[in-house]
Amino acid sequence: MLKKVVFTLLILSLFLSPDKDGDFLFKVRKKIDSIKPFKVKFLNQVINNSVVEIEEKGVMTFRDRGKIKWEYLEPDHKIWILSDDSYEYYDIEDEQVTRGKLTKKTQLWIFQLLYTKELIKNINIDIEGRQIHFLNEEDGADFRIYLSEKLLPLKIIQKDPTGVEIVYVFSEYKTNVTLPTDCFQLKIKGEVDIIELE
Repeated sequence: MLKKVVFTLLILSLFLSPDKDGDFLFKVRKKIDSIKPFKVKFLNQVINNSVVEIEEKGVMTFRDRGKIKWEYLEPDHKIWILSDDSYEYYDIEDEQVTRGKLTKKTQLWIFQLLYTKELIKNINIDIEGRQIHFLNEEDGADFRIYLSEKLLPLKIIQKDPTGVEIVYVFSEYKTNVTLPTDCFQLKIKGEVDIIELE
């Protein structure tokens, strides 16, 4: 589960080429940056050999690169919070909290899309079809991002080298939202097992 989750703006002129692909990516990044903080509903599927093995629904809250929250509401209630380089994963049904460090944000598509400097090197863009395709050479993950007319992500397909696909479908963006001060603080109910990962 953690591997699945640990799969969502710099000074762009320093690394974006002035061609059409670079201009398009700049517009996408600028658009997403302009709507934060935002919340969006998501449907998440894990597909193996064309079979949907996992399907979950919830809400993602994105403040900035240091604060991201995935709250899974169906079929089970789980919460994953990224705070700078530390994460907490709370499986409410199993009464378990896992804490650790996220040293490689390259596994998170939103970091690839918004912040990775090297993205332009391995990118293919279909401007008319509003699709972005890029490959993370470090871990071999293949990302395909499908955008709305407003240049917001509608669907992400991440395929790892084993062929397993992680799919996110987004809907009902709520933009420039006001977030409570404790939005990214994990609220634990009762006693839980704590697992600290190095």
